[in-house]
Amino acid sequence: GTVTKAFMGTTQREVGAPYSIVAKALPGWIFAGWTGAMTGDNPTLAFRMVEGLTLTANFVPNPFPAHKGTYLGVISGDKPGLPKVVVTANGVLSGKVTFGGKTHAVKGRLNANGEATVTISRKSLQPLVLSLDLDLTGGSGQIAATLTEGDVEHSIVATHSTGVDMTNLAGRYTVVFPGLAESTSGVPAGNGAAVLLISKKGVAKIAGWLADGTPLTLTTRVTKSLEVPVYRGLYTNGGSVAGVLQLRDTSVSDVDGAMQWSRPE
Repeated sequence: GTVTKAFMGTTQREVGAPYSIVAKALPGWIFAGWTGAMTGDNPTLAFRMVEGLTLTANFVPNPFPAHKGTYLGVISGDKPGLPKVVVTANGVLSGKVTFGGKTHAVKGRLNANGEATVTISRKSLQPLVLSLDLDLTGGSGQIAATLTEGDVEHSIVATHSTGVDMTNLAGRYTVVFPGLAESTSGVPAGNGAAVLLISKKGVAKIAGWLADGTPLTLTTRVTKSLEVPVYRGLYTNGGSVAGVLQLRDTSVSDVDGAMQWSRPE
């Protein structure tokens, strides 16, 4: 990689004067941070000259082409939601997080270790902080993340869902959402049911009804780990259905998982 031409090698600068230096990676490499008198992950570094100041721009081979694509997961708990994050071949992040009935844009960049922290501003509410850690070496195809709201942390695992070949498991599945034998605490008795359609390219479509007669329709994708992340805001975002369905090729169940259904009382 290179830095601003005037700063290459050893140069003379005026002590006390402000300067700015930019690091630029060559093709196939990424900037891995500054070391020396100052540190940081931003390729552009502003500083005020002091006597004897040294700076080193570090570069490493780009690890992101093998991990580019869309990552999906589910946020469980009292405020269910759905993170959808896209990673480019240069480690740039984009996407959205649905949380508490609202959808928020996500933009940022992963550092050379696959880590990023994104602050999500919310009108009249404290910001959300999304911390992400992409597995660059373990082969899991996952991003471990934490969404923080004040003092409350929500742990998330988002899994790669781009280019998943579902030729062997594509087809039509019937899914039953078991209910309670008797209505308790506002939860209606009876079962809900839906049809799950899986395409050969990993697109998953769900259409059915919950036990109270509320229609449930959504489109998502199958992840690398053969999971189907499910989230749907309901009752004008006063409730939701969230969970993960696991596809299996067994004699007991072809698909199962835990679903969380909430609705206003």
